[in-house]
Amino acid sequence: MNLNLIYIAFTLCYLFVGCNLMHSQNTTSEKDVFLKRNIIHGSLAPDIAYNAAHIFYDRIVYENSNVAVFARVGYGGWFTLLVNSGTTLMGQGGVLFGSGKGRFEVAVGAAKINQTQYSENHDKTDPAINIGYRRNVPGKHFLFRTGIGYPEGIYFGIGYAL
Repeated sequence: MNLNLIYIAFTLCYLFVGCNLMHSQNTTSEKDVFLKRNIIHGSLAPDIAYNAAHIFYDRIVYENSNVAVFARVGYGGWFTLLVNSGTTLMGQGGVLFGSGKGRFEVAVGAAKINQTQYSENHDKTDPAINIGYRRNVPGKHFLFRTGIGYPEGIYFGIGYAL
């Protein structure tokens, strides 16, 4: 009788340990890893006629395997051939298309532009649009962007995803 109890206890211990080991194994595929939600990045638009520098904060509000929706706010400055200069405050909403490391980016919004021309202030609100390429490996922190837009110009930038 004691021998049967020992076999039963040994079998229960073996099953308990074996089930926990099998249950503790975890597999995650690349599709299960999503982009970081908060991103701080800067961009430069160096050109002969138009130069700009901006800093942005992006928040990804929705993401599935092929599409991510984000909101962006940014602030920056610009000048054109030492004749005209100003600052820009912008807000945009956009979509990232694609999956994996590289994605196509489209954003639309509004920009409040403070323009100083010949020592006079000219404030205006214009549309803020851009299209470009964004490289951000899902689950990683480094971000690279390049593209064309208004009021950014032809830009490239880097950032850090939190």
